[in-house]
Amino acid sequence: MQGNKTQGKITDSSALKSRLCACGAAAGRDGFCGSCRLRKLTAARQRPPLPPNILEELRLAYIGNVRRTSENLNRLAARAGVPKQRLKDEAGKRGWRSQTERRPWSAAEVEFLEENLGKLSSTQIARKLGRGVASVQLRARKLQRSLRVTEGYNVSDLAEVFGVSHGRVESWARRGLLGRATGHGGHGGNLRFATQCVLRFVRKHASEYDLNRVDQEWFKAILFGFRALDGQSR
Repeated sequence: MQGNKTQGKITDSSALKSRLCACGAAAGRDGFCGSCRLRKLTAARQRPPLPPNILEELRLAYIGNVRRTSENLNRLAARAGVPKQRLKDEAGKRGWRSQTERRPWSAAEVEFLEENLGKLSSTQIARKLGRGVASVQLRARKLQRSLRVTEGYNVSDLAEVFGVSHGRVESWARRGLLGRATGHGGHGGNLRFATQCVLRFVRKHASEYDLNRVDQEWFKAILFGFRALDGQSR
């Protein structure tokens, strides 16, 4: 009986040794060695290039601010049947990023700003006017109006200017990357983070956010101050 067991083990071992990959290396149960298996998986993940007309639409989608770009990408992804992340990856490779439109302030916009400072956050006002956050804050300063309500940022504000989800911002907060918050409230409604803490986050944790997705005008303003934008915003 012992001889039969030994014979079986020898037979099994011989079978394993005879299982070779096409490249000549020892193969696994699927008939591939580790290197060939990796090449096969990589080839399966490779995606065909986007057609020229989709690339042109993708380039045009990045004309505008972060919010408008996101809306354009949603429409393009639905129409072309291409995942939104695929479109973002392609745009990142080509260096395409959203921009902040600069246009003169109309009398109606200034009136809306004056009426809502102290009631709405700068992010909410910017969204309603289709402008950058920094542009709204700079205009308020020029009007010598109080920025008390716009001092600091809540979760929604940060999600907007960094171009990320609320969950991502809340993750930063849980990890202490945004410093100590003040206030309270579900989903970041009344929870606010000091501007200095946000500035420290921008400088020390660049790997946490994507420069292609942040509000460019706001990013320049928080790094270099609003005076750096005086010649750009009107």
